[in-house]
Amino acid sequence: VSSSQVVSTQQQQQQQQEEYLAELRSMSLKELKLACSRRNIRYYKFTSPEDYVQALWKCHQKALEFSVTGVVQPGMVADVTGEQLDAEMTGRTDSVIVVDVYATWCGPCKLLVPHLESAARQLGDQARVLKLDSEKNASWAGRYQVQGLPTLLLIKNGRIVDRMEGAHGADAILGFVQTHI
Repeated sequence: VSSSQVVSTQQQQQQQQEEYLAELRSMSLKELKLACSRRNIRYYKFTSPEDYVQALWKCHQKALEFSVTGVVQPGMVADVTGEQLDAEMTGRTDSVIVVDVYATWCGPCKLLVPHLESAARQLGDQARVLKLDSEKNASWAGRYQVQGLPTLLLIKNGRIVDRMEGAHGADAILGFVQTHI
Protein backbone atom coordinates (compact mmCIF):
# COMPACT_ATOMS: atom_id res chain seq x y z
CA VAL A 1 0.00 0.00 0.00
CA SER A 2 1.52 3.29 -1.08
CA SER A 3 1.51 6.40 1.05
CA SER A 4 -0.73 8.16 -1.49
CA GLN A 5 -3.35 5.40 -1.12
CA VAL A 6 -3.25 5.76 2.68
CA VAL A 7 -3.69 9.54 2.40
CA SER A 8 -6.55 9.06 -0.06
CA THR A 9 -8.30 6.63 2.31
CA GLN A 10 -7.81 9.01 5.23
CA GLN A 11 -9.25 11.87 3.18
CA GLN A 12 -12.28 9.73 2.27
CA GLN A 13 -12.81 8.84 5.93
CA GLN A 14 -12.51 12.50 6.94
CA GLN A 15 -15.05 13.49 4.28
CA GLN A 16 -17.47 10.76 5.43
CA GLN A 17 -17.12 11.93 9.03
CA GLU A 18 -17.83 15.52 8.05
CA GLU A 19 -20.87 14.42 6.02
CA TYR A 20 -22.19 12.39 8.96
CA LEU A 21 -21.79 15.32 11.35
CA ALA A 22 -23.48 17.65 8.85
CA GLU A 23 -26.34 15.16 8.52
CA LEU A 24 -26.74 15.03 12.31
CA ARG A 25 -26.66 18.82 12.59
CA SER A 26 -29.36 19.13 9.92
CA MET A 27 -31.79 16.97 11.93
CA SER A 28 -34.64 18.44 13.97
CA LEU A 29 -34.61 18.07 17.75
CA LYS A 30 -37.35 15.45 17.46
CA GLU A 31 -35.25 13.43 14.97
CA LEU A 32 -32.18 13.71 17.20
CA LYS A 33 -34.15 12.45 20.20
CA LEU A 34 -35.48 9.54 18.15
CA ALA A 35 -31.97 8.70 16.92
CA CYS A 36 -30.70 8.74 20.51
CA SER A 37 -33.58 6.55 21.66
CA ARG A 38 -32.85 3.99 18.94
CA ARG A 39 -29.28 3.74 20.19
CA ASN A 40 -30.25 3.61 23.87
CA ILE A 41 -28.55 6.95 24.53
CA ARG A 42 -29.94 8.63 27.64
CA TYR A 43 -30.51 12.26 26.77
CA TYR A 44 -32.42 13.68 29.72
CA LYS A 45 -29.48 15.95 30.71
CA PHE A 46 -28.92 17.35 27.21
CA THR A 47 -29.55 21.08 26.96
CA SER A 48 -28.82 21.83 23.30
CA PRO A 49 -29.09 20.09 19.94
CA GLU A 50 -25.28 19.96 19.82
CA ASP A 51 -25.35 17.73 22.95
CA TYR A 52 -27.43 15.23 20.97
CA VAL A 53 -25.12 15.51 17.96
CA GLN A 54 -22.03 14.86 20.08
CA ALA A 55 -23.63 11.87 21.84
CA LEU A 56 -24.66 10.38 18.50
CA TRP A 57 -21.19 11.08 17.10
CA LYS A 58 -19.51 9.24 20.01
CA CYS A 59 -21.90 6.33 19.54
CA HIS A 60 -21.11 6.26 15.80
CA GLN A 61 -17.36 6.29 16.48
CA LYS A 62 -17.74 3.38 18.90
CA ALA A 63 -19.85 1.50 16.35
CA LEU A 64 -17.17 2.01 13.69
CA GLU A 65 -14.68 0.24 15.95
CA PHE A 66 -17.05 -2.75 16.04
CA SER A 67 -18.58 -2.59 12.59
CA VAL A 68 -17.35 -1.63 9.13
CA THR A 69 -20.54 0.26 8.29
CA GLY A 70 -21.03 1.80 11.73
CA VAL A 71 -24.61 0.50 11.72
CA VAL A 72 -23.99 -2.42 14.08
CA GLN A 73 -23.40 -1.90 17.78
CA PRO A 74 -22.31 -4.45 20.38
CA GLY A 75 -25.24 -6.07 22.15
CA MET A 76 -27.85 -4.80 19.70
CA VAL A 77 -29.65 -6.09 16.62
CA ALA A 78 -29.24 -3.90 13.52
CA ASP A 79 -31.56 -3.93 10.51
CA VAL A 80 -29.34 -3.79 7.41
CA THR A 81 -29.54 -3.75 3.64
CA GLY A 82 -27.89 -6.35 1.44
CA GLU A 83 -25.14 -3.87 0.58
CA GLN A 84 -24.43 -3.17 4.25
CA LEU A 85 -24.33 -6.90 4.95
CA ASP A 86 -21.87 -7.43 2.09
CA ALA A 87 -19.66 -4.69 3.57
CA GLU A 88 -19.84 -6.27 7.04
CA MET A 89 -18.97 -9.70 5.58
CA THR A 90 -15.94 -8.52 3.65
CA GLY A 91 -14.69 -5.66 5.79
CA ARG A 92 -14.02 -7.27 9.13
CA THR A 93 -13.59 -11.02 9.21
CA ASP A 94 -12.33 -11.40 12.78
CA SER A 95 -15.78 -11.76 14.33
CA VAL A 96 -18.87 -13.86 13.80
CA ILE A 97 -21.96 -12.38 12.13
CA VAL A 98 -25.47 -13.65 12.85
CA VAL A 99 -28.07 -12.68 10.26
CA ASP A 100 -31.81 -13.08 10.82
CA VAL A 101 -33.41 -13.23 7.37
CA TYR A 102 -37.06 -12.30 7.93
CA ALA A 103 -40.21 -10.84 6.39
CA THR A 104 -42.51 -8.28 7.98
CA TRP A 105 -45.59 -10.47 7.39
CA CYS A 106 -44.02 -13.61 8.92
CA GLY A 107 -45.51 -14.58 12.32
CA PRO A 108 -42.59 -16.79 13.46
CA CYS A 109 -40.20 -13.98 12.44
CA LYS A 110 -41.99 -11.63 14.83
CA LEU A 111 -41.80 -14.24 17.59
CA LEU A 112 -38.04 -14.51 17.11
CA VAL A 113 -37.34 -10.77 17.66
CA PRO A 114 -37.24 -10.65 21.51
CA HIS A 115 -35.16 -13.83 21.64
CA LEU A 116 -32.69 -12.48 19.08
CA GLU A 117 -32.43 -9.20 21.01
CA SER A 118 -31.79 -11.10 24.24
CA ALA A 119 -29.12 -13.23 22.56
CA ALA A 120 -27.48 -10.10 21.09
CA ARG A 121 -27.31 -8.49 24.55
CA GLN A 122 -25.72 -11.62 25.99
CA LEU A 123 -23.25 -11.95 23.11
CA GLY A 124 -22.15 -8.32 23.40
CA ASP A 125 -19.09 -7.74 21.26
CA GLN A 126 -18.53 -11.44 20.53
CA ALA A 127 -20.82 -11.32 17.48
CA ARG A 128 -22.45 -8.79 15.18
CA VAL A 129 -26.20 -9.49 15.10
CA LEU A 130 -28.10 -8.29 12.03
CA LYS A 131 -31.57 -8.50 10.48
CA LEU A 132 -32.18 -8.59 6.73
CA ASP A 133 -35.65 -8.08 5.27
CA SER A 134 -36.03 -10.81 2.62
CA GLU A 135 -38.57 -8.81 0.63
CA LYS A 136 -36.51 -5.63 0.39
CA ASN A 137 -33.36 -7.69 -0.29
CA ALA A 138 -34.78 -10.59 -2.32
CA SER A 139 -31.72 -11.04 -4.51
CA TRP A 140 -29.46 -11.31 -1.46
CA ALA A 141 -31.77 -13.84 0.22
CA GLY A 142 -31.84 -15.83 -3.03
CA ARG A 143 -28.07 -15.73 -3.39
CA TYR A 144 -27.71 -17.47 -0.02
CA GLN A 145 -30.51 -19.96 -0.71
CA VAL A 146 -32.84 -18.88 2.06
CA GLN A 147 -35.83 -21.21 1.68
CA GLY A 148 -37.88 -20.69 4.85
CA LEU A 149 -38.41 -17.83 7.26
CA PRO A 150 -37.06 -16.96 9.67
CA THR A 151 -33.57 -18.23 8.84
CA LEU A 152 -30.53 -17.47 10.96
CA LEU A 153 -27.27 -17.48 9.03
CA LEU A 154 -23.95 -17.71 10.82
CA ILE A 155 -21.12 -16.05 8.91
CA LYS A 156 -17.46 -16.44 9.76
CA ASN A 157 -14.51 -15.23 7.69
CA GLY A 158 -16.92 -13.94 5.05
CA ARG A 159 -18.60 -17.33 4.49
CA ILE A 160 -21.84 -18.86 5.72
CA VAL A 161 -20.77 -21.69 8.01
CA ASP A 162 -24.14 -22.66 9.51
CA ARG A 163 -27.86 -21.92 9.31
CA MET A 164 -30.89 -22.48 11.51
CA GLU A 165 -34.49 -22.18 10.33
CA GLY A 166 -37.55 -21.39 12.41
CA ALA A 167 -38.25 -19.39 15.55
CA HIS A 168 -36.01 -20.39 18.45
CA GLY A 169 -35.45 -19.15 21.98
CA ALA A 170 -32.47 -17.10 23.14
CA ASP A 171 -30.72 -20.16 24.61
CA ALA A 172 -30.93 -22.04 21.30
CA ILE A 173 -29.62 -18.98 19.43
CA LEU A 174 -26.74 -18.61 21.89
CA GLY A 175 -25.86 -22.29 21.54
CA PHE A 176 -25.97 -21.97 17.74
CA VAL A 177 -23.57 -18.99 17.80
CA GLN A 178 -21.22 -20.05 20.59
CA THR A 179 -20.16 -23.20 18.77
CA HIS A 180 -18.45 -20.92 16.22
CA ILE A 181 -16.92 -18.26 18.47
